[in-house]
Amino acid sequence: MKIAIVGAGVSGLTAAHYLQRSHQVVLFEGERQPGGHTHTVDVMEGERPVPVDTGFIVFNTKTYPGFVRLLGELGVAWSRSDMSLSVRSERRNFEYSSRGLAGLFAQPWRAFSPRHWRMARDILRFYREAEELLAPGEEQPLGEWLRDRRYSDAFIEDHFIPLVRAVWSSNRARAEAFPARFLARFFANHGFLQLRNAPPWLSIPGGSRTYVRAILAGLNAEVRLGEPVRSVRRDNGTVTLRFDATEPETFDHVIFACHSDQALRLLEDPSPTEQALLGAIPYQANEVALHIDERLMPTRRFAWASWNAHLDADETDGACLTYWMNRLQPLEAKRNYFVTLNRTDQIRPDRVLYTKRFDHPIFSVHSAAAQSRHRELIGHRASSYCGAYWGNGFHEDGVQSALRVVEAIGAERQILDSARGNRGRWNAASAENSPRPRDASPGVQRVA
Repeated sequence: MKIAIVGAGVSGLTAAHYLQRSHQVVLFEGERQPGGHTHTVDVMEGERPVPVDTGFIVFNTKTYPGFVRLLGELGVAWSRSDMSLSVRSERRNFEYSSRGLAGLFAQPWRAFSPRHWRMARDILRFYREAEELLAPGEEQPLGEWLRDRRYSDAFIEDHFIPLVRAVWSSNRARAEAFPARFLARFFANHGFLQLRNAPPWLSIPGGSRTYVRAILAGLNAEVRLGEPVRSVRRDNGTVTLRFDATEPETFDHVIFACHSDQALRLLEDPSPTEQALLGAIPYQANEVALHIDERLMPTRRFAWASWNAHLDADETDGACLTYWMNRLQPLEAKRNYFVTLNRTDQIRPDRVLYTKRFDHPIFSVHSAAAQSRHRELIGHRASSYCGAYWGNGFHEDGVQSALRVVEAIGAERQILDSARGNRGRWNAASAENSPRPRDASPGVQRVA
């Protein structure tokens, strides 16, 4: 078949990687840089580039089996990372981190705060009680579930809602509307409900763009960057893609590997099923700034963590947090680099190195119901849909949704067996000979 793939993020790249040997594949990406939420920026320290991730950063071998297997096939190595959290309120002069007792009591007088102890007690309590959400049952909004069980305001406001907002780049209202069972399953799968023996977190040396370059280097499919698809029409079992500057092209099948709302806008003739399922998973924008302004971090070094949530922005339409990239990535850097979401106006302008907008899915009880019907949109009117929004919104979900599409369309059996069959762990030592990255760079900023 002649297959068009719309979107060169992790889902589109995965689909192209596995379908290229059995089908004629053309991969379209509206941006001039492939990768989607995989976005690495080179910051110059003198004459030496420091590759800093501003989108996708971390993964682990336990809950990212498809992505880890893909890295193994590509020969891409990884290194250890860290997933600690801090919470800070400038208005309340309040801050702490999850990095042991020194972090929990980064402000020593919190040892005499009943509210702080209630938060700590309820954190341990949640680890125990969240297991009940793993059993099948009716979904319930997270905020409602927490208040029904009389969790303290200290736990909800100072810990759990900031954590949920940080993980899903969401504002407070949407975090409280998050489906509780969906969240508990995600936390359990990612080891967040384990006080001990949680899977180690990993990142890719040289930035996550390394795996994108490796896929493209081995891709025989045609790749068209900077050529956005403007509309898609299905007629008599064929698919026609329309563009701004070139003639329409006809394909046997189209894979929408873009966001749900983008796919719905592209369809000239969406079916009721497409309208219902794609429309149930909207997206929200988040502004991302790469910078070197340490004022966005907690004032006490013991409170510094990999993810640093800002409490004084409850009404912001999105998460407000700062990633400490030197702790998340193996950066050979002379200074600290940070990535902040939705707080660019608080950063000194001369400290900002790069800005970009990313869109993230909004999850709710309604979106969870739509996700359970993904297979209805695989092979639907010569069209299939994949993307991280069909799962938890992360890289592995993009890979797995693409593999479902690949399996339905058909690829060489040994390819699918390799991708899906063995869900064991790849050893980083087996990926020592990573492909050499090409010279192309998504963006360069110079630091004096």
